[in-house]
Amino acid sequence: MQEHNIQLLMNDLVTKIQCKFDYNQKLTKKESVELSHQIVNYFIECIKKEIVKYDWDNLIKKLILNYENILFNRSISSVNNLYYYFNNKDNSSVIQDIVSDDYELDKLSISTRILIEILSAEQNFNSKVKISNENFDTLMALTYNYIEWTFNSDYINSDYIDFEITPLESNRFGIKTNLGEIFDTFRNNKSLEHINNFSTNIDSKSNIEEKPSDELDEAFKSEFDITLTEYADFVYALISLAQKNEEDIVFISKSNLINHLKCELNWEYNKSSYAIDNFSLKYRDRWEIPPEGYSENDIYPWVFRRSLSYYLKPLIIKNDKNETVIYGFRNVYHSGLNLINLITKGVYKTNNSSKKFTSLISKMIDKKGKEFNEIVFKWFADNLNLSKKFNYKLESNVQIDKIVKVEPKYGDIDILLLDKDKQRLFSIECKNIESARNPREIIHEIERFFDDKNWIKKHQRREDWIKNNFDKLGDKIGNNLKNYKIFSMFIVSEELPIIYLKKNPIDIIPFSQIKKEGLGFLDKYY
Repeated sequence: MQEHNIQLLMNDLVTKIQCKFDYNQKLTKKESVELSHQIVNYFIECIKKEIVKYDWDNLIKKLILNYENILFNRSISSVNNLYYYFNNKDNSSVIQDIVSDDYELDKLSISTRILIEILSAEQNFNSKVKISNENFDTLMALTYNYIEWTFNSDYINSDYIDFEITPLESNRFGIKTNLGEIFDTFRNNKSLEHINNFSTNIDSKSNIEEKPSDELDEAFKSEFDITLTEYADFVYALISLAQKNEEDIVFISKSNLINHLKCELNWEYNKSSYAIDNFSLKYRDRWEIPPEGYSENDIYPWVFRRSLSYYLKPLIIKNDKNETVIYGFRNVYHSGLNLINLITKGVYKTNNSSKKFTSLISKMIDKKGKEFNEIVFKWFADNLNLSKKFNYKLESNVQIDKIVKVEPKYGDIDILLLDKDKQRLFSIECKNIESARNPREIIHEIERFFDDKNWIKKHQRREDWIKNNFDKLGDKIGNNLKNYKIFSMFIVSEELPIIYLKKNPIDIIPFSQIKKEGLGFLDKYY
C-alpha cells in the first residue's frame, strides 16, 4: 500500500465532500457522525466511479492474484517471524518490525477483499481498458481510505471511545484520539503472544485429518446442504483442479466444474450445484443492497465474520452465459480453514441458521469455555505443586447458587485459589474469548464486560456476596475464611484491546501473560 497515494487522496477532502462546517469548528457528536457518513459515502462513490473505467475480467483477476500473494506472504511470515525473533538480540525492535509488516498486510488484505466483493456484485462493466499498476495503487488507496473512515465512523458513534474530527484550514480533516498509542501497545503484545503460541504449538500434532463427528456433519449439512466431510472433499477437489492445470487462478464454466466434481467425488448434479452456489459470491447489480436472506451487516467491511464475504465464500460466479466460476486456490484452502475455525470456536454467526446448526454452535461455545477453564486450572495446579512459596487450596467450579439456594444470579467461581499463610482469596473467572478485530467488535467487547447486565457487574455482585458470606463459602470448601482478603480477576484466552482501552475495576489478564510471568503475576496482590 502506497502511503503517498493514501495521503494524496486526503488532500482537499473538506472541499471534495462539500463540508458545511467551518474550519476548526468544534463539532457535536451528532455533527461528527453526520460528517463521517458523508466522507464514507464520498469514498465509496469514488471507488465505484473508478472501477468501471477498467475491464472487469482483468481487474478481478488482478485482485484475486493480489489476495493470493497476500495469503502466501502470511503463510511464510509466521515461520520467518519466529526465526527472526529468536535469533535477534534486540527483540523489541523485531516486534516493531513484525507489527509494522502485519499491519501492512492487514491493510492490503481487507482492501483487496472488499474490492473483490464489490466487483462480484457489480459486473456490468463496458470498458476493455486493462488497469495499470499506478491506477491499481490508487484504487487500493481509495478503498483503504473508505475502510478507515468506516472504522472512524464507528468510533465516533460509540459512547466508549474518545474520537474527534475537525475541518482544518489545510482543507484536510484533523483527527484527535489516543487510539494510536493504545493500539501500538496492544499490537506489540498481540504479536508477541502469537509468536510464543506458534513456537509452543509448532511440533504439536494437528487434528485436521480427524473425521468429523456425525453430529457435526449433520449440523453442517443443515446449514450448507453438504456435510463437513463432503465440504473437505469439495475444497480438495477445487485445489486439485488448480494444481492439475498449474494455475493460481481458475476460470471454469459452472457446468464443467460440476463435471469435474462428478469425476472426482461422484457427486450428483444438484449436490455439486448447491455446493458451488453456497460458497460463491454472485452478481446482484448493487453491492450495497444485500441479497435476499442477508442483511447489511453481512456485506459491510466494518463487520467481521460476515457470512457473505470473500473470507468465507471463495468462489465468484460471473454473470455470463457460462456462469464462469473464478477462484484462487489459496483462498479456497484458507476460507475452508476460516469456516471450520469459526464453527469450532463457536463464533460463527447464526442469525439465519437452522436450529440444528445453532444448537451445535452453542455446544461449541460451552465446550471451548470448559476446555479453557480446565487448561487454566491445570496450569495453577501444576505450578503450585512445584512451588514451595504457597500453602494453598485450589478449587474449581464452586457453585455459589447452590449455597444460596435462591434464584440463580451469582454463577460459579471458575477457579478459587486460597493462600492459607497470607490469607488471600482469589476469585478467578476464565473467559475463552476471541479478540476484537475492528471498531464494532471492540465496542461490543467493551459492552460485554461493562454493561450493567454483563460480566464485570456480575463478577462484582459475586464478590460482594463472598465478602458478606465468608462463613457460608468457608463451610462449602472446608476452610475458615475469617480475616481473608479477597481479590478478583478475569483470565482471558488471549490479548484483548479492552485491557488497554479502559481502566478496569477488575483485572483482566491474558493467559499468555500469566504463562510468561509464572506465579509471580500474583505478587501485586500482596
